[in-house]
Amino acid sequence: ANGTLTSSGNISVNNKSVGLDATTSDVTVSGGTHTIGKESVGFKLKNFAAANKFLGNSGNISITDEKSVAYLLDGSNFTSNTNFKDDLTLASTKAYTYMSLINNSTLNYTNTKTIANDDSIFVNTNNSTVNLLTGTTVTSTNKKVTGVYSTRSTVKNEGTIRLMGDKSSALYTEGSIV
Repeated sequence: ANGTLTSSGNISVNNKSVGLDATTSDVTVSGGTHTIGKESVGFKLKNFAAANKFLGNSGNISITDEKSVAYLLDGSNFTSNTNFKDDLTLASTKAYTYMSLINNSTLNYTNTKTIANDDSIFVNTNNSTVNLLTGTTVTSTNKKVTGVYSTRSTVKNEGTIRLMGDKSSALYTEGSIV
């Protein structure tokens, strides 16, 4: 907590684990492979204020099993190209969630991402706010892909969500404001 972490090495975690767990810190990732097992999280970022940074400049995320999340934002406030950068390359052998926002997190997001696995979710948000800003492009040709799955959250899409696989949904909400 309240620290600075710079990482360029490899991190591997197995079932129900977290690769990097940071609270109110500044994190810079410049390389390495982050291998994530079943029901696990690659990067858990908790209580990051606007002054804290997560800069994923380069490296790889490899998800090797099901029900895992690349980025978990917990009570954090991020804006792409200001205090958040997610330029790691993701490869997965199973369905995954790219980002999950919980506990009043806010994400103002700009990037281009392709979801390459069936049954995957780009953003899962619960009691949080996600703004997909102009310049954001999320695409997939896989089946049953969800762009944003929102529960009791606020979602704004100014970008492009293009999901061409069967039974996909760009925005799915329960008790949310879209």
